[in-house]
Amino acid sequence: MLKLGWQSLVPGWWLILMLAGVSALIFYAYRPVHFSGRLRRWLPVLHALAVVLLVLLLVQPELALGLRRRTKNRLHILVDTSLSMGIKDRRGVSRLDRAREFLKARHYFRSMRPVFHTAGQELTEVSREALAGLKPEAGASRIAAAVRDLAERVGRDGAAILVLTDGADPTPPDWEGLKKNLRTPVYAVGIGESEFKDLSLAELVVNSPVYQGQTVHIGAYVRQSGYPPGLARIRLKQADRVLQESTLRDSGLFSYAEFQVPAAAAGVFEYQVEVARQPNEALTDNNTGLAVVQVVAPRIKILYLDGGLRWEYKFLKRYLESDAQLEPYFLVRVGGSLFQQTGGGKLSLPADFLSRRDFLKGFNLVILGDLDFTAFTGRQLAALRDFVLEDGGGLALLGGDNFLRGLAGTPLEALLPVALAGGESRVLTEAFSPAAAAVSQPVTFLEGLGRLPRLERRNPFRVPARGGLVLLTRDGDPGQPVAAVNLAPQGRCLVVGTDDTWRWYFSGASERQRYEEFWGRLIRYLCGPEEYLGIGRRLPDLLLDRREYGLGEPVAVRLAWRPGGPEGSPEVFWQDQSGRRERLVFKSEAASFTPPAEGLYLVGATAAGRSVFKWVTVSRSGSEWSEPGRNDAWLERLAETGGGRYLRLESAGGFGPELARGEPVTYNVSLARPARRFLLPAVFLMLNLCWFLRRRQGVI
Repeated sequence: MLKLGWQSLVPGWWLILMLAGVSALIFYAYRPVHFSGRLRRWLPVLHALAVVLLVLLLVQPELALGLRRRTKNRLHILVDTSLSMGIKDRRGVSRLDRAREFLKARHYFRSMRPVFHTAGQELTEVSREALAGLKPEAGASRIAAAVRDLAERVGRDGAAILVLTDGADPTPPDWEGLKKNLRTPVYAVGIGESEFKDLSLAELVVNSPVYQGQTVHIGAYVRQSGYPPGLARIRLKQADRVLQESTLRDSGLFSYAEFQVPAAAAGVFEYQVEVARQPNEALTDNNTGLAVVQVVAPRIKILYLDGGLRWEYKFLKRYLESDAQLEPYFLVRVGGSLFQQTGGGKLSLPADFLSRRDFLKGFNLVILGDLDFTAFTGRQLAALRDFVLEDGGGLALLGGDNFLRGLAGTPLEALLPVALAGGESRVLTEAFSPAAAAVSQPVTFLEGLGRLPRLERRNPFRVPARGGLVLLTRDGDPGQPVAAVNLAPQGRCLVVGTDDTWRWYFSGASERQRYEEFWGRLIRYLCGPEEYLGIGRRLPDLLLDRREYGLGEPVAVRLAWRPGGPEGSPEVFWQDQSGRRERLVFKSEAASFTPPAEGLYLVGATAAGRSVFKWVTVSRSGSEWSEPGRNDAWLERLAETGGGRYLRLESAGGFGPELARGEPVTYNVSLARPARRFLLPAVFLMLNLCWFLRRRQGVI
């Protein structure tokens, strides 16, 4: 590109006018003059040249010529050498060999200075000769981290970074952070086939921790490629013994199967899930997975207050005392705010105990029977509210002649899953069967509950559009709730609009079983395993990035707490299969450890005699096989973040012109100030020569 400019402060239009004026003046001066021979042609030219030089001295022109010069820039080539690059295509050629073929066939690399690097778990620079001996042996892909490290290492020293990979990077990248570190464009070449025959056990979902006597649910999500959805067989094993076998069913993006196992004993138990190998399956290392379940034997502390020795109280008291996992305490109102203990464990009641949060925090669940709340003080009701919202406790309010009476306008009203209208204490005597409501979220209390035996008394109430979830309805009518629970961030408040469930207890063996099942489910729903263990308050919620790690990879552990936590200082540790433990040291709620060998590892926390566990598995491949197909979406994002382009291997020849571009070079020619000492004498000589020649011709 050619550019012309000048360094004079005089406007350009004035210079053009001046040059045109001087030229016209010279033409006018010589028009009537007659010279002989050559002098007629050269004298005006000589005069005009002197004037042009004089103008150039005034404007100081600068001429810039920009050219693109072809140079041999550095091209940093990053080759993935993780295990997934050893997968072979239909021709029997591995992905790493395909990458080598690509580098050998591209002629435009000759016009550059390629620098080769390998990326698996670490970034390593290698020579061109070493490419032939590379093997796909790295335990896990860390492509995004390798690109970031390479960008920091080379800075702007290079035309681009070219990445050859299948995109099997299990670590969620920090795309924004990566974008800030990149100073050279990143181009990606996708190696491998996006679709090939494979079944991969993508995720195992377990309801852990779970109470002893409940059911363990293990959900297996399988990613299928090249096979019809579902159809494959899947097995649940423990200690190499097959417990159950099922067939995968299609659930959209994944195929799915669920296993249910009774939690018969307390402890930590390991299960294996195995998908049957399919004909011509390309990879079988990703067909198995481990699941760990923590089974808790609780002692749920319950404070039960009622307004009298009614039938509902008597039979519920009998059941609570018979359940070995419950530790109940019973109080019956004898007048005003006076209560008398009527059974259960011995209890030392402080003065005005219902207003004492420190007293209420000693229980997991508070049951309020047929009580008239007009006798409660605002301080007592506020303490009950805070017991749920601040301390994560469970609260149940039972039906009867005084159902929810006196709660309107109190601190407890906002916690209720009921829109108080004033008629909740009214009792309807009509036969009905409580039925499980249709809910949009998982509720353990309702799983397999079905329709319950008939009742004859209920309290009508209405659930607000927001803040409440109906659990049971009258004969399946969603407009007539029988039981509802609030949707508070922590803790649960439940209302049961009947005082008639005691009838089930003596109606027959099957009804008695449903009675015990109903109240057992309800209590364990109000105080679930996580609430009982105090996860988020006494014990931290243990957050792990993933469950599968490669050998040598650090396992990052973060702690999460609910508002108001932690209560105390729990010990957090990791434990191997031999039972050896090592304590983790945290800084800003984060820590990490590197497992020394392959196997199953527990990450746990313990405090006040209670523990919680998460698990990880460590193997040579880590999570390398979780999604072994070419990840086009991930590679497109990588190239987009790096300001480059992504092409699949079969169409990657188009990178040549972009990678082999030259450097821009500008040549400048200017009339600088030092040149005046040479041009001024030249102008002076030219003008004097013109004057001399004109005088000789007799022209002034």
